[in-house]
Amino acid sequence: MSTTFVVSGDEKEAEREVITVYHRRSKCSITEITTAEISLPDNDQRPAIYAGHPVREAHREIRLLVLLPASTSHDEVRCEFRVISLGSSTKSTPTPHASRYEALSYTWGESTSNRSITLCGQTNFNVTDNLYAALIRLRRADAKRILWVDGLCIDQDRNAERNWQVALTAQIFRAADTVLIWLGDYDVHYEPTADREKDQQNWLRQSGRALGHALYEPLWSEGAWSIQAAVLATVPPTFQFGSCSWSWDVLVDELAQWPRRKLPRDAIAKLRRLREQIYELDRLRNQFASGGVREREDTAGLIHFLPSLARREAADPRDMIYCLHGLIKKEESDVIIPSYDEPPAQCYSKATFALISSEKHLACMGLAQHGDIPSWAIDFTLSGCEVDNAQLELAKGTLSKMRRREIWHDYLFEPPPPPSLSEDGSRLRLSGFILDRVTQTTVASRRCETCLGLEEYRSSLQGLFSSMPPVHPRQALMQGDRPVAIEPGLLSPDWTNLTSVFDYQLLDTERLGFQLADTWYSATGLESPFLTSLWWKSILDYTKIVSDPEPVWFRTSYGFVGYSPRLLEPDDVLCLVTSNTHPMVLRRAECGYTFVCFAWVPGLMNHEIDGILYEIGPTEIERKGRMSLILLPNNCRSCLGSALRAIQSSQVLPRRLLSTKVKSTKFPSTISTMKRSAVSSSSTSKTKRRRVELPEYHTTPSARTESGEMIWPAPEEQIDASSGKKTLIVPDKDADGLSSGAILQKTLLLLGSDADNISAHLLQKGSSIHDNAERTAMEALDPSYIFVLDQGSRKSPPVIDKQHKALIIDHHHALEDDFPEGSRHVTACNSPPVATSSLLTYLICRELHEDVQKECDWLCIMGTHGDLGNTLKWEPPFPQMKDTFKRYTKKAINDAVSLVNAPRRTAAFSVPKAWAALTEAKAPSDLLKNRELLAARAEVNAEVERCTHTAPKFSSDAKIAVFRINSKAQIHPVIATRWAGHLQSNKLEVVMCANEGYLPGMVNFSCRIPRTARARDPPVNIIEVLKGIAAKATDGTLRARLGESFARGHKEASGGIVAVKEFEELMEIMEVGKKPEGGTPKKGGEARPGNPITNYFVRKT
Repeated sequence: MSTTFVVSGDEKEAEREVITVYHRRSKCSITEITTAEISLPDNDQRPAIYAGHPVREAHREIRLLVLLPASTSHDEVRCEFRVISLGSSTKSTPTPHASRYEALSYTWGESTSNRSITLCGQTNFNVTDNLYAALIRLRRADAKRILWVDGLCIDQDRNAERNWQVALTAQIFRAADTVLIWLGDYDVHYEPTADREKDQQNWLRQSGRALGHALYEPLWSEGAWSIQAAVLATVPPTFQFGSCSWSWDVLVDELAQWPRRKLPRDAIAKLRRLREQIYELDRLRNQFASGGVREREDTAGLIHFLPSLARREAADPRDMIYCLHGLIKKEESDVIIPSYDEPPAQCYSKATFALISSEKHLACMGLAQHGDIPSWAIDFTLSGCEVDNAQLELAKGTLSKMRRREIWHDYLFEPPPPPSLSEDGSRLRLSGFILDRVTQTTVASRRCETCLGLEEYRSSLQGLFSSMPPVHPRQALMQGDRPVAIEPGLLSPDWTNLTSVFDYQLLDTERLGFQLADTWYSATGLESPFLTSLWWKSILDYTKIVSDPEPVWFRTSYGFVGYSPRLLEPDDVLCLVTSNTHPMVLRRAECGYTFVCFAWVPGLMNHEIDGILYEIGPTEIERKGRMSLILLPNNCRSCLGSALRAIQSSQVLPRRLLSTKVKSTKFPSTISTMKRSAVSSSSTSKTKRRRVELPEYHTTPSARTESGEMIWPAPEEQIDASSGKKTLIVPDKDADGLSSGAILQKTLLLLGSDADNISAHLLQKGSSIHDNAERTAMEALDPSYIFVLDQGSRKSPPVIDKQHKALIIDHHHALEDDFPEGSRHVTACNSPPVATSSLLTYLICRELHEDVQKECDWLCIMGTHGDLGNTLKWEPPFPQMKDTFKRYTKKAINDAVSLVNAPRRTAAFSVPKAWAALTEAKAPSDLLKNRELLAARAEVNAEVERCTHTAPKFSSDAKIAVFRINSKAQIHPVIATRWAGHLQSNKLEVVMCANEGYLPGMVNFSCRIPRTARARDPPVNIIEVLKGIAAKATDGTLRARLGESFARGHKEASGGIVAVKEFEELMEIMEVGKKPEGGTPKKGGEARPGNPITNYFVRKT
């Protein structure tokens, strides 16, 4: 049995409508657009000029524009053509005899041409204003410049040439020496002086202003052709805005630090858009960096570029496809051959078919967004629209990989034919089965914020169940002539007894289930694991169904109940087509069917249909309807999405549900009810503690100026004042401090400093830069400049008594005047997310020499991971480090951090060994082989193991846990950090580890915030907690006796060095070890402590 599906409609009308859509976007007249091409104004000279410089397709020839020199900017723009061959199609560079050239990428702007140039001797050759400005800026004073400019080098009036020249565009960009990206015209007012350092700062400041002005020009990154220009350039492209230029990497970094430069308020939104688009192009560049366009099977397909197209535009709608011709898979580009003679609707039909053929499934049809082209085709004019990520993941094959084989291949005498496309690109031919038809629909309101809304939603679905056929849907599908009655009394859901409802009748969603649970919790203040588990079990298959505010539920003639994102009509048919996992809904038309959407129908999805086909057998398959489906264009409005769009996480779902993996369950072969015993086992979950969700570090809200600028990584005036200072290096002893010093030393050497004039001073065990002994030792080195890194700071006399200039780079907590007298400082402590000292130093030094980034980026990551942990995400406002992580693995960097930290923790305090190893290393791997560092780490690990099992004691208010150890090694920070991740108590705020053996007569202690307290609002501030404890002393002299080394560091990680006597006074104030109230047993009973120690540890159930 064969059935043909035809969609009625006027193809010319459909073409006119899609062109009208582009008219609104491109600002071109209807008459221009409907000619199926975008043309520049008439100019009689154009044909003669191009005819005089012909290009041959067989030889893969292109024209180059020779921009002749000019002595002043007011001189006439004069150009010539030169013809070269790109050589074999397999080569990515021109032939050895071909001219070298630069490819210019720019926005065409308005189609009007108000400027003229002289081209090949012909005057008054019209060009657009933007191109004219670019040629003025790019021409040289004393030499020719060879460019490839698509608007001039390709005859835009001859489609025959335009078609094959556009197909060569990818190779043209790859073969170019440089890709120049023209952003617009702007004058940078800059006059050089004799001060090189000042010149550099002025230039950076002017370039920042230029970037701000560039936002008032049409954004180059919003053009569809920007994808090829950025991705296929063999070397990083260069951005040009008037007389100001940036390399690709510099602009990416500049955008990452936005808005450090002052920008007008109305430019903020546009800059955000530019940053997103440039980051996206940078990601694509990295994917295609190795080997250019890859010819392997895993080359990115058209579907992977949809998010990029969604934020871009093209003057000609066909260019939304043709701009990807050199990037997509070969099997797709062989179908999508540039042709400006065919209408846009035909172009999009071919592109959709290429995607279907390449991906080997039909899920991409769920991305169809408009009904003005064939109902099954994707409209790639997505400018201003966001591609649904859930749809895109499904279209890439996430779901369809579960079902690559054709489910009916084993049941037919011959395999079904593959999808095919008609010559005119309007008819898609598929093979499949008709399974069922729609008989009833209902729109269920999703106003579930209140109990009343939930009741309305439940009632709206009740109608579907009340008229269910008296047979099991599976049996009805298999044996339509022999119905099997279901058990009486269960024709509709029993909402008071969920366990008695059939699985296929529990047509709720996870979103509804948890909203029910949340409503229950809001009303009673109690959690109900029992109810939640019932709702969860009943809706597990529907986790990602509902996203629309008013979903459409439907019932079929056989009793299946499903969901559709669009309103269906009675007699719409459900069919299963080749290699697809979800039923397709088709709507009858005069001479066939039109595609509506994919539907979510439990029992007819994934592998659930396999058993039915086995039981029906070949004879029944033929009777049920093996068919050929032909889907044609129509001018009725087809669905904007599909049920695949619905299989996504709802935006209102709790965060804990978004990462839940959903396993599809088959429709039951026999009628069954849910077991109560399956629920009771989960009732014990009410005692399970919730895991504390901590925000990602890079998302910490940043401080801003009154104009809205982000202050990061530190105030700009501090950074500008610090750049280029050469000093005695005084780094702290940990990985962050030593990495900061190594970055600075390498920078000074790159700038040409004599190594003999660069010295470093490493503090002794237990000392600070404010101690007289350390000040004397630093002064003995006779420095003119002192660079203090990551040492923390406080108000004090000058670093040394001798005349000098001191610069403090730090990120520890400090007040405005907490710095040595006469020093300059750069501090990140008030610019969240707080950058580490190594990151601050790296960002300052990176601007001084081009090789700093390559030689010191791994040091920056080491120091930052040493302070913030190795789970940090390097995302804005942090600089891009993708290239670094390509060269060095995270494991190698993190292992190097532990090795560099080890010497300062040993009893011998052998920090010089770590400094020597770090400054001599060229890469993290050099540190991993250092025997002295390995021995130090082994010593520290053994000492940590010895002391880590010390039992804690607690303050009387249960807010502070104290571990007291005695070790000559500096292991107290490690033990405090370790226990902070293990102790679990709602009252606990601080974990303290006090080491009485590190320095004679002193107690060194470290404090950390336990995991359970890190998400509190307001946040725990350890420094204020410690100061508050000292303020409770009856002896008013305690705070002074504790000294300046008490309560220093960070708000989240603090500590101090105090005398034994004063430390014991602190313990008495906190009442550490005092028995809690209720410890005395009552008469006839046992004592029950109000705060047993077991309350502080993770309970295992």
